[in-house]
Amino acid sequence: MAEPAAMDASQKDEAVDVRIDGVFRVVEDQSTIPQMLFGVHATELSPERIAEWGVESVRLLHQNPSGVPTTPGVGDRANLRGISSVLDCYFDRYQPALILTEPSTWRQRLRNLGQSFAAHARGQEAQSVIEFWNEPYLNWSVKPGVNYDGDHFDTSRAIVGGPVFFRGSDEAIPHLIWSRGLMAVDAETGAKHYLAWGYAPKTMLENGVERPVRAGDEYVWRGQKRMQFVEHWLVVDTSQPSYWAGQFNSRLYREMLEEFARAAKEVNPDVKIVGGFDFHFYQGSWDSFRSCFKPMIDTAWRYIDAVDEHHYGEDTRRVAGSYELIVGYTLATHGKRLRVFNTEAGGMLDPQRPDTPAATNWNAEQPARAIGAFTYTTRDLLYLLRHMPEKAHARYAHEAHQNGGDEWAFRLLKPLRGRLLWTESLDTDLWSVASLNDAGEVCVVLFNDTARPREARVVIQIPPGRNAVEIRQAHIVVDEMNPTTLAMRETAEPIHVTNMTEGRTQLDLTIPARAPMRIVIPTTGRDGEPGAQTERIERQRFANRFLTAVLPEQRWTSEIRLERELIASATHARLRVTMTGPASGLRVSVNGERVRLSRDPYLAEALVPVAWLREVNRVEIETDRSTQVDTVSLMIVEERSAR
Repeated sequence: MAEPAAMDASQKDEAVDVRIDGVFRVVEDQSTIPQMLFGVHATELSPERIAEWGVESVRLLHQNPSGVPTTPGVGDRANLRGISSVLDCYFDRYQPALILTEPSTWRQRLRNLGQSFAAHARGQEAQSVIEFWNEPYLNWSVKPGVNYDGDHFDTSRAIVGGPVFFRGSDEAIPHLIWSRGLMAVDAETGAKHYLAWGYAPKTMLENGVERPVRAGDEYVWRGQKRMQFVEHWLVVDTSQPSYWAGQFNSRLYREMLEEFARAAKEVNPDVKIVGGFDFHFYQGSWDSFRSCFKPMIDTAWRYIDAVDEHHYGEDTRRVAGSYELIVGYTLATHGKRLRVFNTEAGGMLDPQRPDTPAATNWNAEQPARAIGAFTYTTRDLLYLLRHMPEKAHARYAHEAHQNGGDEWAFRLLKPLRGRLLWTESLDTDLWSVASLNDAGEVCVVLFNDTARPREARVVIQIPPGRNAVEIRQAHIVVDEMNPTTLAMRETAEPIHVTNMTEGRTQLDLTIPARAPMRIVIPTTGRDGEPGAQTERIERQRFANRFLTAVLPEQRWTSEIRLERELIASATHARLRVTMTGPASGLRVSVNGERVRLSRDPYLAEALVPVAWLREVNRVEIETDRSTQVDTVSLMIVEERSAR
């Protein structure tokens, strides 16, 4: 069989070739750097900080939503002047589902809120996006499980282990049974306090011996409120797989989301709505997708524009790979292309263990903690922009003002805006992202995802019609004047067009281990005449199988359908495989011809000659050891004159 060359550089000690050839990049409908990726949540902001960091968006939680989008820079939001988009999140995680607390009015309340927000969103200067509920996967179900408070149900028929009914209903609620347990209440008033209950201790010391808590025990919450444990009727969802939502809470969420989102779209079809559980899609070997996200998508796909997730201290490559599943499943099942919104993110890459991406060191001293947070954010953003700018539309750094690292991620990436430029790297561990921003600067950011410095040979072609002025190179270091903080080291070297070959220059760089480096080239002139510029358009078509095991001695097969026009316009193609497990040991063929996957452990690619493509393409995978294939797709690239 014919076998195309591998996509990776074969020798790690050799310089990696990276090419930016002045061609614009379009991935599906995305031709620019998504600005909402540079967002913050629970972060102290001022107009000065927004401008200095380059913050583009902010996420705000509303426990008592008004139905009116937040307007940055006006009234009590003067601190948000300069923000270009707001993500308003309606309702928070310790608030029980309205179906339980407002059984007779919840539908109308949600309809009113949705319609009001949608109506007010018209004509807003800042883009308004609505997220429905913060983290319903968690405190609805555990810590403390607010939706399992027995007072939401008919306690007159409560029997331990018996069926559970809503008040006034004779239909047992599926999956729920009664239990007796402990609830923490205000010791003085007896009032419930779900948040304090969620942080209640599990054990007490008695005569120097630790024992489980029991009724009558007291504790002080956050040094202020005296709480007491009391016996209480609670319910249990027998379908709950772990600490995230089971079938009962999944049902409550999707019924409310559909009511809210449908009402909003009736008033303003252009309003952007984000739904989801703010949780990892792949948790529990994808159990969270099956029990929470998939039923929600199947119910509300007509009315939502994106699905949300949160990640802290995860391997960001795995997070990005999981986005493929959300988009691919919805596209294949419902014919709609969704985006994925991260609405909270934070974490660290332990600088002492750079090959353990999930390792955290929250108690580290500065500057180690700052370096870890800086690396986590830049690694996350650059991997997303390299592989899926059309799927990952938003990211909100959590408490970005506190760790000393997110600030420098924002500062370093501030020029990375505007139109995407095509980049190529011959090593999957060296990621490259490039753009031409509104200031006329070509910005290239490289990330070395290995544990040692890498040599890179970077060839940059300026887009037609523009002339380079100079080259500025920047990376983040520990501040020599204040060793507890970080600083940006930037160098500028004159560059003259007469010393370049047809507007092209080569840079020989050493990129530090597990770190980014930024290159900015200011240019003069303007974009070339129509027809002088080129853009490469990437389109993705998914196979008809998702989340399936590949076992030794078996052959996994699927089909990818391509339109005849897409094949005719293709200049080249790539096979993309996302998986849970290593790519090594996989043998992959397209239409009977063997391809060689790159080494990326979650999102591997292989070059596919255009001559191999058919309207129905058969993909076969064999393996020496069991793995799971999450998605398989073909990326078809067309080259044409820029618009």
